[in-house]
Amino acid sequence: MHQRIEKSGFRRGEFVGYCDGVYHITKTGDGMWRATKGSDSFKARTLDGIGAGLDERANIATGKALFS
Repeated sequence: MHQRIEKSGFRRGEFVGYCDGVYHITKTGDGMWRATKGSDSFKARTLDGIGAGLDERANIATGKALFS
């Protein structure tokens, strides 16, 4: 499993992802995974895909912090 993702200790069948806060990760009706934090939400076919999305968001946040 991706380093930014772990099983939820509170919700069975769900995962949490970490990137500038906590993303709640759930399986959708169409078999995809959805990561949600506030109004930010994205989907991927696999948890590794969700991890890649979290990495991308972390890179953007880091870049903003460095160049702001």
